[in-house]
Order: sequence, then structure tokens, then C-alpha cells
Amino acid sequence: MAAALKSSVPAPSQPRRQPAQAKSSSRVAAAPPQPGPVAPGQAAQPDSLVQLKPPSPVGRLLSLGHQASSVVTAIAVVMALGGYGYSVHISRQLSHGENRLAQLQRSEDQLTTVNEVLKNHMAEQVEQTNTDLRPPRLGNVLFLRPAPLPESTLVPDRQILRLPQQPLSY
Repeated sequence: MAAALKSSVPAPSQPRRQPAQAKSSSRVAAAPPQPGPVAPGQAAQPDSLVQLKPPSPVGRLLSLGHQASSVVTAIAVVMALGGYGYSVHISRQLSHGENRLAQLQRSEDQLTTVNEVLKNHMAEQVEQTNTDLRPPRLGNVLFLRPAPLPESTLVPDRQILRLPQQPLSY
């Protein structure tokens, strides 16, 4: 029965592999392909010269569409990265500004405290009886009149805008 199941068609032969010349080398050079038998009357043509058909208009259109979408994608990626970098830069600047504001507010609080302590100390010195400080007298107080403003800084009176009796348009 085994003979009846055998096929009369020969199995395709698989090309033999060339043994590696150097096992330490990570790259093995492949042997050039051996030319097959040439039928009588045919000229052997080298395998490296393959003639391609000119692309069809649809193929050209698809290729152009692919190139355009690649350019648009590259521009979108560059813009996204630029936007991300700009947002990180703005975030850092904002954080730096907030830190500076907090530092200035702490300094302002310290200055206000020092100012109030000095005022309190001066008030305590005035209340002591052994100081040479006297209360102010009206005869010793100077009142200054404000200096006149130059004419260039004065704002001229605005002219009254006269509106027409009837509306110009609706």
C-alpha cells in the first residue's frame, strides 16, 4: 500500500546552504547565485538588470500622496514637539515667577514688621517724661502750597460732540 501512495512528481530540490567560513564573524557573506542552465537559442541575461514598467498615473498619484502625507506628518510632529517645549518653558518661567513673588511677599512682611516695631519704639520714647521732645505748636507748622502745573500737562476741555438730529443709518 505504501507504494500506491507515492507520488510520481519529484519533490522540488532545496538549495544547499554554504557552510560558514568563520564562526566568530557575525556576518557571513552569501555566495553569488549560480546561473541556471540556459536553453539553446536564448541569451543569458544578468539578474541584476531588471527592467521595471513605468508607474501608472494612479501609482504616481499614490506616491505623491504618500510624500505629501509624510511631509504633513513631519511638520505636525515638529509643531507638537515645539509646542510641548514651549509649554515646559512657560511652566518653568511661571514657577520661577511664583517663587520670586513669594520671596518678595516674605520680604514685605518682614519690612512691615520692622516698620511697626520702629513706630512702637518711637511712640514709647515720646511717652517717656525724661525726653526733650515737645508737642508740635501751630505756629511752628509749615503748610506748603502746591506748585502750579505747567500748561502742557493741562488737559484741554473736550469739545462737545454734536450729534445729527436724524440717524445716519439703520
